[in-house]
Order: sequence, then C-alpha cells, then structure tokens
Amino acid sequence: MCRKNLEEAQEKFSSLYSAYETAVKELQNIHEEQKNKDLHNNAYHEVQARSFTEKIDGMTAQIINLEEALAQKNKELNQRMENVKKLELENEAIAILKAQV
Repeated sequence: MCRKNLEEAQEKFSSLYSAYETAVKELQNIHEEQKNKDLHNNAYHEVQARSFTEKIDGMTAQIINLEEALAQKNKELNQRMENVKKLELENEAIAILKAQV
C-alpha cells in the first residue's frame, strides 16, 4: 500500500511538473510574441515618424520657396510702383511745360 501511494504521488508530481513546464513554455512564448509585437510596433512607428518628418521637410521647403517667390514679387511690385510715380511726375511736368507754351 505504501508503494502504491508512492507511485501515485510520483505520478501526480510528474503530471504537475509536466503541466508546470508547459505553462512556463507558454509564458515564454507569450513574452516572445509580445517582444516581437513591440519590435514590430516600434519599427512601424519609426517608419511613420520618418514619413511625417519627410513630409514636414518637404512642406518646409515649399514654404521657403514660396516666401522667396513672394519676396521677389514684392520687390518687383515696389519697383513698378516707383516707376509709376516717376511717370506720374514726368506726366505732370509735361503738362506744366505744355501749359507754358
């Protein structure tokens, strides 16, 4: 009877130890899967961040180009306005000279 109890205890221990090993392996698998997911998520977020950075850089370059073009147009406009003022003054001078003749 004592031997039978010992065999049953060994069998239960063996069964429990096997279940324990299975649980440990499953836990390790879960940790590994989570680690892989985290690596994948980090890589995805890095790609997203890089993409957004590239878009922002492109938009910044466009803004700089537009600002330069706008500054050039403003310069041209100011020159034309000065030319218009000069022509108006010349026109007034011509009108005065004609009136004197």
